[in-house]
Parts: sequence; structure tokens; C-alpha cells
Amino acid sequence: MESSNREISTINHYNGFDWLRALMSIFVVVWHMKGAGSSALFSNDAFSNHSYSLSDFINFQLLLLAVPIFILISTFLFSSQTRTIGYLFGKFKRFFLLFLFWVLTLKLWHFGYSGMLTSLPQSFSELVSFFLTGDDTVYYFFTSLIICLMISYLLKPQKTSIQIVGFILSVIGLLALPKISLITGNHTLSAFWNPLNFIPYSFAGLLLVRFEKILKGKAFPILLSIVLCALFAMLEWSYYTDRIFIIGQGFALPAYTRVSVLFGAISSVIIAMNVKKEAGKLIKFMASYSLALYILHPFLMKFVPQVFPFLADTESLILIWISILSVIILSYLAAYLLKKYILKTNLIF
Repeated sequence: MESSNREISTINHYNGFDWLRALMSIFVVVWHMKGAGSSALFSNDAFSNHSYSLSDFINFQLLLLAVPIFILISTFLFSSQTRTIGYLFGKFKRFFLLFLFWVLTLKLWHFGYSGMLTSLPQSFSELVSFFLTGDDTVYYFFTSLIICLMISYLLKPQKTSIQIVGFILSVIGLLALPKISLITGNHTLSAFWNPLNFIPYSFAGLLLVRFEKILKGKAFPILLSIVLCALFAMLEWSYYTDRIFIIGQGFALPAYTRVSVLFGAISSVIIAMNVKKEAGKLIKFMASYSLALYILHPFLMKFVPQVFPFLADTESLILIWISILSVIILSYLAAYLLKKYILKTNLIF
């Protein structure tokens, strides 16, 4: 998502990344608007009667790939060239501005000027929480991305063996965090916004760059990552579903503190690296506006049902999908108009 067409063209153009970024940005909206429905996993009262469903598979094994894939693409493209410290700080500056501008603008949109001021941190601990959680918005993504790119920058010059060891240790950490949450009762260790969720993607991006020639044109790495995704998913669904996770995020399974999601993202990116067919104009448009859709859809998720009250019926999947399509189309339109007439900066793209 962050890696724009402009950046991709300066390295090597991976045709599959256009398809992947376009699709994942749609996944984000579908997830947030519950386009795949829900199950007892979302209910503290009904959780004890939960049984695995198609909705769970779509929600937790497909739709939740979006943010990890965006971060993995970003770390991969960042690591594919030797970057200067100036380039790195340029990225940090851009993401910081994106974070601050859109967090405050969203609070202003939802709660007015006084509500926006109230949301500002009043202490150091609140400041840390503000940046880690994105002040309870989707913009926590930028904080995690900054951390991941810093790790990628520091470990880029290191030997492959060090990167492999770092990847293995980070995977073990990702596997352990939900268990620690269950033992200690600290659900924040496995919260969706926790930057620890995404550290393995820095190592994965580095290793994908190191082994790119081996990965291209080979089916085995794809099959292996899919098999690992399935095996870890079975482990997670057997041992990591618990009410404690409902407290912090509204569903009884860690969102991103899961190794299955990591290998699902890796397999998706490897597949995309092997795509030779160039995307059409529509997909390229969607890919180039993927960050804009991610940023703008929270503004429209409540706005659309307010303007069209009949879409407020969350029980009808048909009406939910009409709302989803409306939000997507309006987000693209708003992004285009903002880019052309108002925000002629990098605050969207």
C-alpha cells in the first residue's frame, strides 16, 4: 500500500503487486464493514458454542492478510535497494505526517473540534498509547511500518544467516505472545495494533530479497508457505481462541499475532512476484489509490448509512455489500478530488 507505483517503477515492476495491493485494499474495507458476516467468535455470550465456519475462514485467514501484506510489500521493496539514512528519515517524516494529519482529521470528523482536542495525549504514557494504537484508528499502521522499515534498514547489511536467525526468533515470539496473553491476562500483548506483530515481516522482506532468484518460477516455496500457513492455523484455532481477546478487539482470536497470517502473507507475495501478466487500467488505478482507500474509508463507513438510512440495516448482507461498494467508490472519488484540487501533497499517496 505504502509502496507507490512511483517507487515500484524505480526498482523492478512486479506486476503481481498491483493486483495484490488493489485486492488487499478492498479486503480492508470488507473486513471493517463485516462483509463476510460474523460468527459466535465475535460474541462473548455465544462464544462457548462457537464452531469453525466459512465466515471465520474468510474473515481471519483471508481478509486479515491485508495489513500484513501491505507491510511485507513495503519491507520487500525497501530492502530491494541499499537505502541511505536520509531516505529512511524521509520515509519517517512522511509517515509521521500521514499519521498525525489523518488521526486528528478523523477525530475532528467524528467528534468535532472539542472532541479532537480531548483525544490529544496529556501524559507520556498517553503519548505512547496514542502512537501505538493510532488513537484507536486504523492509522496504527504507520507506526508499525516505521518500526519495520527501521529494522529492515539496520539488518540489510547483515549476513543472510543473521537474517534467518532473526526471522526464526521473531516467528517464535509471534507464536508465544498469545500464550503469554492467556497466562498473564494481558490482552494488549496480542492486540491488533501491537508493533511486535509485524517485526517478522521485516525479516521476511529481507529474505525474500536475498532469495528472490530462487523463489521466482518455483512452485515449492509457495506450496511450503501455504502448508505452513495451514498447519499453524490449525494450531491457532485449537489453542488460541479465548474470551480475553474479545476485550481488546471484539473477537476471540488474535488478529495479527498469528504465524499462519505471516505465512499466508509470504505465500501471497511470492505468488505476486511470479505474476507476469501486467494489470489492466482499472487494477492499476485501484493499486495507485490503495493507500487513499485505506485512509479515507473510515470517514465514510458511518457517513454512508447516515445519508442513506436504509443501509444502516446490518442484518442484511445485501445491504452491507451495497454500503461497502458505496464506501469504496466514494473513497476513490474523494481521493481523486482531494489529490487534484485540495491536498496536492503526499498526505494521501
